[in-house]
Amino acid sequence: MRLRSTIFSLVLLTAVLVATAVAQADSVTWVEGADGNDANACTRVSPCKTFAGAQNHTDAGGTIRVLTPGAYGQITVTKSLTIDAGAQYAGVLASSGFNGIVVDAPGADVVLRNLSIEAIAPCTTPGTANGIKFISGRSLHVEYTTIRGFSGRAIDMEPAAGGSASVSRTDLHDNCTGGVFAASAADTNLTLTDSFITHSGTAVGVGDGGRAEIARNLVTGNTTGLAATGSGVLASWGNNRVGGNGSDGAPTQTLGSGSPPPPGNTSSTSSSSASPSSTSSPGGGSVSGGPTAPIGPVQVVTLCHVPRLLSKTMSQAGAALATAHCRLGKVTYRVKRGKRRNRIYVQSPGSGWSSAAGAKVNVTLNAHRPRRRSKARAAIAAGPSRTWISGVGSDLNPCSRTAPCRTFAGAQTRTLNGGTISLVDSGDFGALTVSQPLTIDGGGNSAVISVGAGASAISVNAGAGHDVALRNLSLINSAGCAAAGSGSGISFVSGGALHIANVNASGFAGSGIALSPTATGPVDIHGGSLTDNCTAGISAQMPGGDVEVAAAGVTVSHDGTGILAGDGALVRMTGNTVTGNDTGLATSGSGSIASWGDDSLSGNGSDGVSPLVLATI
Repeated sequence: MRLRSTIFSLVLLTAVLVATAVAQADSVTWVEGADGNDANACTRVSPCKTFAGAQNHTDAGGTIRVLTPGAYGQITVTKSLTIDAGAQYAGVLASSGFNGIVVDAPGADVVLRNLSIEAIAPCTTPGTANGIKFISGRSLHVEYTTIRGFSGRAIDMEPAAGGSASVSRTDLHDNCTGGVFAASAADTNLTLTDSFITHSGTAVGVGDGGRAEIARNLVTGNTTGLAATGSGVLASWGNNRVGGNGSDGAPTQTLGSGSPPPPGNTSSTSSSSASPSSTSSPGGGSVSGGPTAPIGPVQVVTLCHVPRLLSKTMSQAGAALATAHCRLGKVTYRVKRGKRRNRIYVQSPGSGWSSAAGAKVNVTLNAHRPRRRSKARAAIAAGPSRTWISGVGSDLNPCSRTAPCRTFAGAQTRTLNGGTISLVDSGDFGALTVSQPLTIDGGGNSAVISVGAGASAISVNAGAGHDVALRNLSLINSAGCAAAGSGSGISFVSGGALHIANVNASGFAGSGIALSPTATGPVDIHGGSLTDNCTAGISAQMPGGDVEVAAAGVTVSHDGTGILAGDGALVRMTGNTVTGNDTGLATSGSGSIASWGDDSLSGNGSDGVSPLVLATI
C-alpha cells in the first residue's frame, strides 16, 4: 500500500513539474521599456525587459510583442520566432563591433517586423558587424524595419546549410560594407521588394550559391548599386530604381519579360558626371515614358576655408570649424591679461586661408589647462548612446528611459555622437539645431515640434561626414504662412548624409524641407507629407557644389512650389504625389529634376517643368 502511494506521489509530482515547465513558456510573450524585468514571466501584465529574456519564455513558433517604446537589446534567435513591435518603437542598439540580431536556428522560421536596428557608433570604414546576421535557419523574413550604421552589412545572409529570406518595405542606410548580401556553400535564396537602400557600400550583392530576386526597390547614393560575383545570380523584375550610385551595376537576369538576357548583354542606366537638363514644357498627369537619363555621381571637391575664431569660445569655434570643413588642431592654454577669459585670442593659420578639407587649425585659449579626467569620468561625460524625452520630462534629468528629458535640444547635449533620441510618450518637444551625428526617431508616439512665425523647427548644422536621420516627426508652424519668407520645417545647412523618413511639415513661410548645404552626402526623403508651405514643399540648392536628393513616396500639396531644384541640385523622384500646389515642379540655374516615371503630377496651378524620365532596371 505504501509502495502504491509512493508511486502515485511520484507520478503526481512529475505531472506538476511538466505542467510548470509548460507554464513557463507561452505562444505570445511581452516586453516593456520602463518596468519590464527578465525575471518576470513575460506575460502581458508581467512583461520582460529584453528580447533575449523574452525568447527564453516563448514557445518555438511563438511571438514576442512590444508594450511600450523601448530599447530591447541584441539577441541571438535560436528557434522559430516572430518579433513584432507593431505600432510601438522597438530599438536594438548594437555595441560597437557586434551584430544587432543573429539568427542561428537550424530548421526554424524567423520573422522580424517593425524594428529599428542601429549600431551605437555609426561606421566610418567597412568591417564585420552586421545589423542582421543569418547563420542558419529554414527562412528569415524582415519587414517594415530600419537598419543603420553597421560596419558590415545591414543584412548578411550566408547560411552554411542554405535557406531562404525575404526583405520587404525596409530602409537600409549608412552601412559601410553594404545593404543586403546572399551567398552560401549550399543554395540560398533572397527576395528583396519595396525597400530603400542608400549611403552604403554595395547595396545588393550576391556571391557563390546565392540568388536574389529584386522588385520595386530604390537604390541610390551607394558606392555600388548591384553586384554579383562567382556563381551568384541577381535577378530583377525590371522595375527597380537604381541611380546616383558610384557604380549602378546591373542584374545578371531580367525576369518577367521572357528568357533572361545572355551573359554580357544585361541592361543598366549609364553613368556620367553630367546632370540631366529639365525641359521647360508643362507636364501633366503621371510622369511616364521618356529617355534613359545619363545620371551618375558628381565628384564634389570640398575645401577647408579657415574661419575667424578670435574671441570665440571653444564650442563656438568647434561649430565654426565644422561648418568650414576644418578640424581643431593643437589647443594651447595660456592666461593673458587684457583678453577675455575662456576665449580664443590666437589662431594659426589665420582666417581666410584655404586647404584640403579636414585641415587643422591651432588655437590659444585664455584659460588655465583643464585637469585630466579619469577614463570613467570621461565615459560618463560622453553621454549614453540612447536618450529619451517625454512630454512631462525635465531637461534637468539624465534623459534615461525612466528619467527622461523634456526637449530634443536638452537630450542632444547628453547623447553620444551617433546616438539616438527616442520618445517615451507624445508631446511638443521644441525647436532644435542638430550639431552632431544623430538619429531622432519619434516612432510609436506623436512627436511634434511647433514653432512661431519665421522660425525653423529643425536646423541641421553638423560637421562634414556627420550623418543625421530624422524619422516620424510632425513639424508645424503655428502662425501659418501668407507669403514666402523665412523659416522651414527642416533647414539643412551642413552635414554628411541626411535621411528623412515619415516627416510631416506644414505652415512654414519657407519650405517644408529646405536643403541648402555647404557640404553634404546624399539626401533621401521617404514618405511623409509637406503641405501648406509658402515657398516650397522641397527646395534644394548648392551653388558652386552638388547636392543629390532622392524623394520617394512623399505627398507634396498646397505649397508655393511642390519641388524646386536650384543651382547645383539634382532631385530624383519616385512614387511621389505632387498636387494642389501653385507650381508643381520648378528648376533654376543648373538645377534639374528626374523621375522614374511613377510620380503623380496633376492638379497644380501649373504642373511646371517636365522631369527627365529615368529607366528602371
